[in-house]
Amino acid sequence: MKILQILFLLLASTLTLGMSQSAAAEEVKLSHRGLTLNGNLALAEGKTIADGVILIAHSLIQHNGREPIPYVQELFQEQGYSSLAINYSLEIDDRHGSFDCQAPHRYTLENSLAEIGVWIEWIKQQGAEKLVLMGHSYGGNEVARYAINNDEGAIYGIVLLGPGTADHRMWSPSGYKIRYGKDVKDILERAELLIISGKEDQLMENVDFIFCPQATVSAASFVSYYRISPERLLPNLMKDTSKPTLFIAASEDNRLPDLNRLV
Repeated sequence: MKILQILFLLLASTLTLGMSQSAAAEEVKLSHRGLTLNGNLALAEGKTIADGVILIAHSLIQHNGREPIPYVQELFQEQGYSSLAINYSLEIDDRHGSFDCQAPHRYTLENSLAEIGVWIEWIKQQGAEKLVLMGHSYGGNEVARYAINNDEGAIYGIVLLGPGTADHRMWSPSGYKIRYGKDVKDILERAELLIISGKEDQLMENVDFIFCPQATVSAASFVSYYRISPERLLPNLMKDTSKPTLFIAASEDNRLPDLNRLV
């Protein structure tokens, strides 16, 4: 499968730290729940969307302009593959760039998964019958979840580039304690009580969230990210998917050093 060769080329090329000029691309915008979604479409020469697309999801509250995504798109384009790198809205209209940690966090993982579905439907409407889902860092966890929870015949395969794991130290109670010196369970219980009371949109102030200290976070957002269920664990996602899956883990990764154990 030639796409595997391209991805190995990506890994080898990034070691050189050599970056060429950005490949020609265009921004695509869609409407969803009153928000404008945007994505960067890089079509290979002589190709249309109907010939197939690799949909790329970024990590957490980052964006599609952060490396390695632009470089990945350029490599794909040079090798004759078209790609669409999307930005999750994170409940911001026409969002570009990283989410501001000081802004209210009102988004959920579930909404991001729904947006993947919106983009897939748009790709299919352009005539594509086959696409590949690719996710970088925690985006890998999200595309894997989407593929497993949605019976989508157009998904030809999944590529997980250094995928995030829901049981990683950022999310675990012990990891949260080390990072912030607090017990995540206490905050999680407080957020869940608000949800039970029908106040899922209520904002909690001075709450350490993901990598944003002293943030303002809705109860729904906090629970979405920190209530870890078995179906979010990467080993379970990989075990349950019926789609061909390429898992890429770097041997010198010091942020997610245990990924190679999942292969």
